Parts: sequence; C-alpha cells; structure tokens
Amino acid sequence: MSQIKSVVSYINTTLQANSFAGKPFQKGRFSGVAELVKKVTGDDETSFTIPVLLDDDGDSGTEISINDKYPFEIYHRIKNQTTGEAENEDTFGDGDNKIITFDMVLILFSDRFINEIEASEYLTALMLDIPRTINATNVTGSQWSKCEINLTDNNLDKSDVLAQEYGRDDFNIPQNYIALQFGYEVQLTFEAGCFTLC
Repeated sequence: MSQIKSVVSYINTTLQANSFAGKPFQKGRFSGVAELVKKVTGDDETSFTIPVLLDDDGDSGTEISINDKYPFEIYHRIKNQTTGEAENEDTFGDGDNKIITFDMVLILFSDRFINEIEASEYLTALMLDIPRTINATNVTGSQWSKCEINLTDNNLDKSDVLAQEYGRDDFNIPQNYIALQFGYEVQLTFEAGCFTLC
C-alpha cells in the first residue's frame, strides 16, 4: 500500500472510532484514495469526470456515484503533491531529508433524512477527529519518520462540490442530500536514502 493510502486508512479508522462510530454510520462506506477519471457517454460524446477507487494495477476500480445504496460515504482525493527540504530540527544523519506534502480533500456524501445530521455538524466532527500527528509505528509499512496533518479550506456548497468532483453542474440534487469537501494537508518527512518503491 502506498504511503499516503496508509495514512488515509489510518484517518478513516480514527474517524470510525470516534464521532463516526454511531449507528447511523454502520451502513455507510469509508473509502480510501480516489482519482477523477474522465467518462464519455451518449451519441454526443458528453464527457464528465467520476471519482474511482482504482485497483493497484490502475486497470479497474470502483466508481463512486451519487446513489442511495449508502446513506453515508467518505472518500479522499489527492489534489497535489510537492517536495521540500526538512527543517534542521527534522533532519537526521546527513541532513538531506525531504518533506513530501500532499494537498488532500475528503469528500462526504450523506442523506440528511436517514442520518438526521447537518453538514456543519459533519464538518465540526471532522475538524475534531482528524489527527494532527500520526506516529509511524501506528501505520503498517510506513517509511516516513514524521507525519503532520494541517486543516485547510472547506466547502459546504453541495452544488459546487459535485461540479468539482463530477465535472458537470446539471445535477438535480434533493434538498436532503449533503455533499461537502473537507481540505487537509499531509506532510510526511522522509529520511534521506530510506525510501523503497514496493
């Protein structure tokens, strides 16, 4: 499993053990890292994007679509990845350590009629439950020495969130439907020479 997917899995487990442990969330789905994949439909070849949880080979995966199968759903997406030098206090050995920063979003869909929870309450729970640091010993296969998580911007406008995720703005969304975007940043510090592709 990739380094960022392991962190996302840990975040999901933490959410499920805290605010999202209750009965309304037992039939929901906590998914990992999705990618936006372009789809083309119809005779006019209309294109749009759809979030997909790709298998490791990238050849197949599970589409995340708006439906009533799950009364609650969370997935994550990587918006960007950058590399920087670690601060002196974060360095080991020759001091050539790197910080890899992942600009992330967590997307949450919910049916308010079923869960009876408002978007602002979900946002509050996420702000309180997302861990700010993760110990490498708690994440299987981690090759990083330090993980810090910073909260960034959020979006409660469901029309805007769905337009960003699906590349179209012609959704007829029921008023009871919630779609929100929760922004966060994951900073992983890697010691020089201590990363192996696997």
